[in-house]
Amino acid sequence: MLYIAGYVVLLSILIYGLLGISGTIKKTILTLLFISVAFSGPIIYYDAMSRAKDVKYEFFENPKEAAVLGHYTIPNKALLVLLLWGNNTEPRLYKYNWSKEVQKLAEELQEAQRNKQQMILELPFERSYEKDKPLRLHPIPQLKMPDKEAPQPKGKEYNL
Repeated sequence: MLYIAGYVVLLSILIYGLLGISGTIKKTILTLLFISVAFSGPIIYYDAMSRAKDVKYEFFENPKEAAVLGHYTIPNKALLVLLLWGNNTEPRLYKYNWSKEVQKLAEELQEAQRNKQQMILELPFERSYEKDKPLRLHPIPQLKMPDKEAPQPKGKEYNL
């Protein structure tokens, strides 16, 4: 978004500076400038969308729990977590800045990955004034196995 604001400022400076130039040159320069803005807008948007979003900037979503689909640890910097919750069909990448609690969370996620368990993160975007508030993580409960049918007796049954 900062790029777009920069373009607007440059555009306004150029328009002010072009007031003394003839109409054809001015129109050509402005057309080229608008084309560059039009083509760079989607590139900037997709670049921003491919980066991890810091959890402190998530204002609109507040799920009670989110499934952790994947994670990546940048030691002593951040924990990147791919989350999916509610009726969303596409997962989103979030960044937790490094702290003692995030380090514990990273260790729990690595342990769950070794045990091939899928994890659920409770209140992933909860705002709190407590420092190092624990992030609650628990495994997804296993599905109930189907009921087994009673074995059939192998012998003959006689009614008396």
